[in-house]
Amino acid sequence: MDLFPIIMSVFAAIIGLVIGYVSVSAKMKSSKEAAELTLLNAEQEATNLRGQAEREADLIVKEAKRETSSLKKEALLEAKEEARKYREQVDAEFKSERQELKTNRKPLDRACFYS
Repeated sequence: MDLFPIIMSVFAAIIGLVIGYVSVSAKMKSSKEAAELTLLNAEQEATNLRGQAEREADLIVKEAKRETSSLKKEALLEAKEEARKYREQVDAEFKSERQELKTNRKPLDRACFYS
């Protein structure tokens, strides 16, 4: 009967170890599942952020293209206006020179006529 307390102590220690192992295993499984869920959520958030960034980048590119087109049209209109002004200036100069030539030609014509 002196062995009974020793056997009970060993049996209690084995039961304690089994209960400890089960609780540690359950805790580790729970922690692993929580970590996997966190990772899954992080991956989903990263995918969402990437999609949002791509949409925003597309909008920026489209806006830049519209602005470029607008600036191009504006520059073209300015160039046409400059060309029109230059053409008017050249025409005015030619007209002035033609008038001057006509004015100078009349005395020459008269001088040749009377000679």
